[in-house]
Amino acid sequence: MLFCLFLLFLPNSPLHAQESTLIYNPSGYTPLSAIFQLSSPNPEEITIVVQGKSKEDSIGVLYPAMYGQEFPIHGLYEDYTNTVTIKEGAQKKRLFKIVTPKASYQIKSKNNTSMTIKTSVPTDNLPPSSVFNQDLYFTSLPNNSEILGFDRKGELRYLYQNTNSKPWLVRMYHDAKKVYFLMIDNHQTYFTMDLLANIYNEKKVPVHHATIPYKNGQELALGNSKWGWEDRIFVLDQNKNILDDLSLGTLIRNAIAPEDSDLLDKMIYDEFNIHIHTNQKAKRVDWAHANSLVYDEKNERLYVSLRHLGILAIKMRDWTLEWFFTDAELKTSDGVKYAKKPAGSLYLKDIPSLNPYKMNINNPKDSPRGQHSLLLRKNGNLMMFDNQSKGPKNSQGSRIMEYSFDHKQKKASLVRKFQDENNTYSRYVGDVDLVGDNHQNIIVFYGHGRPRRIIELDPYNNILFQMDLDMYTMAYRIDKYPLYPYRLSNKAYTIDYTE
Repeated sequence: MLFCLFLLFLPNSPLHAQESTLIYNPSGYTPLSAIFQLSSPNPEEITIVVQGKSKEDSIGVLYPAMYGQEFPIHGLYEDYTNTVTIKEGAQKKRLFKIVTPKASYQIKSKNNTSMTIKTSVPTDNLPPSSVFNQDLYFTSLPNNSEILGFDRKGELRYLYQNTNSKPWLVRMYHDAKKVYFLMIDNHQTYFTMDLLANIYNEKKVPVHHATIPYKNGQELALGNSKWGWEDRIFVLDQNKNILDDLSLGTLIRNAIAPEDSDLLDKMIYDEFNIHIHTNQKAKRVDWAHANSLVYDEKNERLYVSLRHLGILAIKMRDWTLEWFFTDAELKTSDGVKYAKKPAGSLYLKDIPSLNPYKMNINNPKDSPRGQHSLLLRKNGNLMMFDNQSKGPKNSQGSRIMEYSFDHKQKKASLVRKFQDENNTYSRYVGDVDLVGDNHQNIIVFYGHGRPRRIIELDPYNNILFQMDLDMYTMAYRIDKYPLYPYRLSNKAYTIDYTE
């Protein structure tokens, strides 16, 4: 990737005594980032600012004295002559001009031709005074090997590209110095990466979709069995070693009464029921497709979203089913086509002895279907992105749902719902997180269908912000995060699993 770099010293600004270098795109994977490097730790504060196309779009950071020798620079525009100001102490000031090329996306259109993402921001009512409203909107394009970060004008200000990895962004987090991506790639490598694409803590683990903190520093992770997709939950220690392998197939089998045992093999595909394809070879079946999980530590209850079967509430103490919650109108014929399960497959609601485990709701149309992105509220409510998956098109669209539960009586109540006026539909993926200075807002992401849409809502479902991404490829997750951690280093910028 070609670029131009010009270094300008302002008049009456003496050179710093130590050597300094600006390295553009040091890893080769982050073409909108750079490093300012000194030969020894900085004796004075250093302020770095990437000038925005307008004043309010400038992105800056203050590095304290003795921070170190390398100072990340983020927020360059693509295809633009970027001005970077570096101020050392009160007197020394330098200007860098970095001319970046147009980003070469891996995105393909329906005609298999390369295309760029077109963005539009029809609504922006966020207060400009809040520092948290200067954060970028990050999303992952796992099929195209990219992570992108857009500012609130729709400008691309961060890009990670690595065609060798095809990473899935699990979540973002930070420490006092850096922002990190927690990643899983197509080689089943679980790792942490900073914004300059430096890799930490690589580990081969057969996990996919999601991991969350558990107890005693452990993690819970979703993964595959040998015979099914996303039908396992692993307990990982602090070094990502597997401590326990919990089968969702076993969980459901143990809840089914003996008189329904003949129905098991029409729903669960595991080591006790290996599906033989028409070519007489064993074939892995996507019968469960767990895509999200949250843990209620107080009640030792695990919630798991199975895209094809509904939501399960699990008693972690003894790994038993407490209840399941799904679309009461789910038709087996719909599910077979959608879930790519063998013909004649059944669902939880089709097993008579599982009926006592069913979570009920007054209006069956308020139950979830093909849902993603569970979020556990402090009050015990469960929020989610309800895809309402019913095929390539659904005029009813997708929605955000929040439920409260009477666990003993198996009664669910809908306490909050949002659906945009266009009935935007995301068949396969979606996300909902808490954002804002006090996490009072929610951010919604429709990652499938056109356009891919980002919406930020206030507590009363008023749209504060909307950004549309016009592209064909699927986008996965949304996180609203700064390029640099602010002084509130203990703040969770985006909450995406447990409040």
